[in-house]
Amino acid sequence: MPDETADISGIEQLSLCVRYVEKDTLNIREDFLQFVPVPDVAGKGLANSIMETINKLGINSQYMVGQGYNGAAAMSGQFQGAQQYIREKHDLAIYVYCASHCLNVAISDACEISSVRNCFGSVGSIYNFFNTPKRQTVLETAIDELESQTSATRLKQLCLTRWIQRHESVLVFLEL
Repeated sequence: MPDETADISGIEQLSLCVRYVEKDTLNIREDFLQFVPVPDVAGKGLANSIMETINKLGINSQYMVGQGYNGAAAMSGQFQGAQQYIREKHDLAIYVYCASHCLNVAISDACEISSVRNCFGSVGSIYNFFNTPKRQTVLETAIDELESQTSATRLKQLCLTRWIQRHESVLVFLEL
């Protein structure tokens, strides 16, 4: 269950997790494995990064019976998505849309209350306004002059697909 994103320095990476059944207890487990730098974000490159990491970690990919991704074409595309390249080698590794992404999308879509939508619009516009080096410096100076107890020095961008990141963006906005 990988998810690809850029880290704070702009390097593309995968967060790679696995879900499995413990042999002795038959409990279902889900564990984070590691972050994987990704030089190629096309489907084939992502598939290669996933499979190389699984092999390096000593995981037998012959037991792979599923794949869970978001709906991005590079991950889920049926012709050139990572899932298709992996499926060519492991025909039991059926692709399923990630339940966590489904939840985030459902919450985001359900949030059509005009005051909430307007709030997110305002926070997003203010983030965009301060998202230049010169304006960011002005914001940091203003924060320092107020002698605020905040540890935050910059606004967070609203994420379209991750509800928790929207929440964090609003909290940082309120704090600053």
